[in-house]
Amino acid sequence: MAGKYTVEVSIIKSTDELGSVVKAWRDFISDASVSCGFWCDPVVIEELVNFRSGERLLFAEARCGGRLAAIVPFKVSAYDVPLFLGLWRIGVVKARVVKLPDYGFAVVGGENRMAVLSDVIDAVQQKEECDLVIVPNCVVDDMGVEGVMRRGILRNVQATFMLDAATGFDEYFQKLSANTRQVLRRKIRKMKQECGDRLDVKCFHTKEDAVKLHGYLSDVWKKSWHGKLGRRAPPPEAFLRKIAEPGWLRSYILFADGEPAASVLGFQYKGVFLDEAPAYDRKWEKYSPGSVLFFMMLEDLFGHDKPEVVDFGFGYNQYKKTLGTRQEIRGEMWIPVSRKGRRLALAAKTCDIVFGLGKTLLGGTGLVQKIKARMKDR
Repeated sequence: MAGKYTVEVSIIKSTDELGSVVKAWRDFISDASVSCGFWCDPVVIEELVNFRSGERLLFAEARCGGRLAAIVPFKVSAYDVPLFLGLWRIGVVKARVVKLPDYGFAVVGGENRMAVLSDVIDAVQQKEECDLVIVPNCVVDDMGVEGVMRRGILRNVQATFMLDAATGFDEYFQKLSANTRQVLRRKIRKMKQECGDRLDVKCFHTKEDAVKLHGYLSDVWKKSWHGKLGRRAPPPEAFLRKIAEPGWLRSYILFADGEPAASVLGFQYKGVFLDEAPAYDRKWEKYSPGSVLFFMMLEDLFGHDKPEVVDFGFGYNQYKKTLGTRQEIRGEMWIPVSRKGRRLALAAKTCDIVFGLGKTLLGGTGLVQKIKARMKDR
């Protein structure tokens, strides 16, 4: 059955070929009626796709009644797909993956984002031989399109929290519970006492900041549990410089006694501040340096070039719930295309079910938390 949208898919194999479509792409997303997320901007896409290593870009244009309704960029690569049971990586399967960097592709307001995506994926599957199509950060409330969900699975469904920054910081802070305010003040006070009152946060946002920022991000990452598990490493310095050029870089480092104690890789794009890859030096763990950094960071966000929305990023954490003003339920959509893709999706779904059952059965015993802590301390 034909979909609502007419989709044209181009295969882009080089930076030069990407350059041939960038102007029209930029013109499209500059229209006030078009919504586009940071990770689907052409400036970011150029940094994400490594054409030199053989990766390609599937550039999909969806039209409705002859009018351009959406641009959807997929990265194509031979991808090592990891299989996890919680924090435990139990295997890796090499597969041909077509992956959308983020659900926030450019789309005209009023269009159904999931309906667009459904028709685009149909066109992509006819154009590109692959095992799996992956779409991260999908909003579950948009999942009413049977054509997508009939073929795929939804994984890692979690609450994601946002902060609508319509007020001033003082007004926002007073709306937090009295207990939350007291806890935040106490954590800051104790951390200041420990580091001789040498506690401050610094924002990094220029091209000239990129070298120092990369060093601080790497330093914190190596000492964090992310670094111990080898996950969510900082992006290259060149990426930070490129993102700083249009003014989208806005990252924060918390310094305690002159040394980096916690970090947030942050970007501000079209009125949305994105909190990416928060990390902290584990030696400060008992002082909750992540919460201290977020409180001090929010003061700066409200005080200078205030975004409309602070997006705390995919996944649940207590501090996000505490500081956020609303939530969305998001997940990662996997659409298997080949027989191998179907086996891989089944294996991933099985891992999710087994881990979920184990967490339900053992959650009350505290065993899951103890194992997680031991994994992080390895």
